[in-house]
Amino acid sequence: MSIGPEPDADCAAALNITLRIKNWLVGLLLLIVIGELSLFFLFRYRTDWQPKAVDLLQYCMGLIEFFGVALALLLLVDLLLALNITLSGRLGGAAHLVAALVWSAALVLLLFPWQAFLANATFSSTAFKIPGVLYTWEELTARARWDAASLNIWQIALRWARFVAFPLVAVIFLINVWHHARRRA
Repeated sequence: MSIGPEPDADCAAALNITLRIKNWLVGLLLLIVIGELSLFFLFRYRTDWQPKAVDLLQYCMGLIEFFGVALALLLLVDLLLALNITLSGRLGGAAHLVAALVWSAALVLLLFPWQAFLANATFSSTAFKIPGVLYTWEELTARARWDAASLNIWQIALRWARFVAFPLVAVIFLINVWHHARRRA
């Protein structure tokens, strides 16, 4: 005589919930990275900003930084919870969730704005500091606009990498997280 649903059914239902949350988190993080790229291109190629628009852009950058880090951490916790449910319910597919968890941990490290915690957030010194994908308002205003005549080819390539290629790498990491967690069975 059974009083409630089978334990495996409860685990499967809980796992489905965590994987749906994972989909939402990945989608929101994709929007955040795309928003960051959009703000870079807006700031790079448009120069006639009203003070209120600059304040709005600065506020948006702060939101992007905060939610980028917070949602990446929530994604990591969600995948850890999904892995725990999978293992405790013996549902199978743990290897794919472990891969998604590792990609998610790497994503957190990649997204985190490390340069905000270093002494020189605007990169005006010659010392190299590893930046996170999520850049600060100060970094955007100091480095997003450049005159190609005043920089050598390596400096230009590093700036394009900083503001465009690194966020695109984060998108690849997000796709890998989504893909591995989707293939859990």
